[in-house]
Amino acid sequence: MTFEDLAFLGGLFLFGLLFMVLGALMLASPPAFLRFGLWLGKLFRLNPPEVGWKPGLYLDWRLAGLVLASFGASVLKQAVRLALNPPSPGVVRSAYHSVQPTLGWLAPVGGLVMLTLGLYTLIHAPRLFRWMLKKAPIKVLGNASSFAGVIFFRLLGILWALGGIVGLAAWFKALR
Repeated sequence: MTFEDLAFLGGLFLFGLLFMVLGALMLASPPAFLRFGLWLGKLFRLNPPEVGWKPGLYLDWRLAGLVLASFGASVLKQAVRLALNPPSPGVVRSAYHSVQPTLGWLAPVGGLVMLTLGLYTLIHAPRLFRWMLKKAPIKVLGNASSFAGVIFFRLLGILWALGGIVGLAAWFKALR
């Protein structure tokens, strides 16, 4: 195994571990996760949360924590699987070769959902930014420029649309 492979696996392992730990913290103790977020906010000089905000039972935070922890666990599992069973040196590793036609409906549906979500975000960026400013429980943006927010949502839409296009292209290529 080369140094690049080890660096990639180490980065993948740390990425999965970060998501798993943050998700587990969010799932087990949302107030502790919020205190951690406030500490990070002070570190990056963001505005403190709104005073009158009452989170309730934190059910949405716990659900998000479950999703993050599950995602982190699956990334960790993949990193450990690749470390214990590395591919042979002659195998070409590309996104197109990793998608198998046996995925059935998952790859095209996922690609279409990402493409649709990306195009919607790209087209409706100002509306999404206004909605986010109105609904965000913690007002961390302060006097954020609406121009910067719209640009952020447009870039996010472009990335999601590109992800959908790549997923669909990989699925079509695997069908051949």
